[in-house]
Amino acid sequence: MIIALVVILLAAVGFLVIQNYRVYDNEGNVHWNLPFMPHKETQEPDIDPNDVEIDRQEPQFVAGKDLTPLQAKELPLWCLNDDPAWMLTDAPQSVVVNVKNADGALLYSAKAATPEGVSKGGEYTLANLRTILDSNHGTVARMACLCDSAYARAMTEQAALCGEDGTLWWDPYGRCWLDPAKEGTLTYVKALCQELVTLGFDEIVLDYFGYPASWQGNADRTAVLTQFMTALRESLPEGTRISLLLREMPGAENGLTAELLNASFDRIYTDNGVNTETLIKMLPANFDAATRLVPIVWRATENGSYMIATN
Repeated sequence: MIIALVVILLAAVGFLVIQNYRVYDNEGNVHWNLPFMPHKETQEPDIDPNDVEIDRQEPQFVAGKDLTPLQAKELPLWCLNDDPAWMLTDAPQSVVVNVKNADGALLYSAKAATPEGVSKGGEYTLANLRTILDSNHGTVARMACLCDSAYARAMTEQAALCGEDGTLWWDPYGRCWLDPAKEGTLTYVKALCQELVTLGFDEIVLDYFGYPASWQGNADRTAVLTQFMTALRESLPEGTRISLLLREMPGAENGLTAELLNASFDRIYTDNGVNTETLIKMLPANFDAATRLVPIVWRATENGSYMIATN
């Protein structure tokens, strides 16, 4: 009996031990890989980690996403030179503040670096601007973007739009422009927009954006402007609203196509030189004119978006 019990005990222990040598193939069949049995060495596949493709889904920017109709009033050009509290009493839901003129003057005390010749508002303008930004109104910053005589004259080589001879170019109204293909222009506009976002503006409207139609230089205008807007958006926090003020119908002369307008700008503000009905027909069918098209008017309208002009 003792011998029988020993045999049974050894058999039980042996059964438990050999469980560690049980393996399954790809079909789920059981095989025994005992130490004293010949077996094939498994070979790990030779994979170069640099050859592995990882498909990352980057978030896609969609212009005009989650917008609601805008009812806004433009404050006077000099609004930052005086306590603006009384100007807000009869304003609709949002107000538009001019922060940069076409001559290049900054109407507030900007902290962005500027060369000699670019004027800025006094320190008190920031206090008045804070009154507007801290109100219960939405805030829109309107800035002349590429029409900028002061910066163009001060930074001709780095940023100015020039003629074929390389000298500073002047439009028929005696104004100078910035060249969107030059890095100095992009750097300056980025710095100003970043500061406006930091101050707390809800939206930035680029006025005088595009090539002047009378400029005769050679450039792939639409491609340059598209690259400019892509780089500008990448430099700003996600969700920053950037819009455009159109003073004339878009076309090849200014480099503004319907595709660029729809893809790069959240809203399109239209001045008297733009036929809004014609513009809507040019834009894609999914363009929501009620929220994204903002006509500049002299009095409030009942439907859609609008901006009341005061200047």
